[in-house]
Amino acid sequence: MGFLRGRAEKRRRRHEPDPELPFLTVGQADSLLLGARIYSLGLGHSATIEGRSLVLQDGRRLEMYDLARQLSLVPEREWTGVIAADLDRRLAPGAQDGPA
Repeated sequence: MGFLRGRAEKRRRRHEPDPELPFLTVGQADSLLLGARIYSLGLGHSATIEGRSLVLQDGRRLEMYDLARQLSLVPEREWTGVIAADLDRRLAPGAQDGPA
């Protein structure tokens, strides 16, 4: 029974506000980070997820706070394009990552 109770708790938590990206729920923040990691891989950048940041193999840390705020303003079906545009800009050769 503990296993089922744990899964229900985890499922419920996915709908709570994310403590680090308050514009999104926990589940939405997880989706943002996974989507950003997958897209960065497509651009040739290996990355890991640390907390609510994407850390590239070269050591750059891409914070997701401003991107989360942008995503909160559009329907989830449009997130892929917003994530792609943001990462295209931030990962362009010679780009200096600032707030995004």
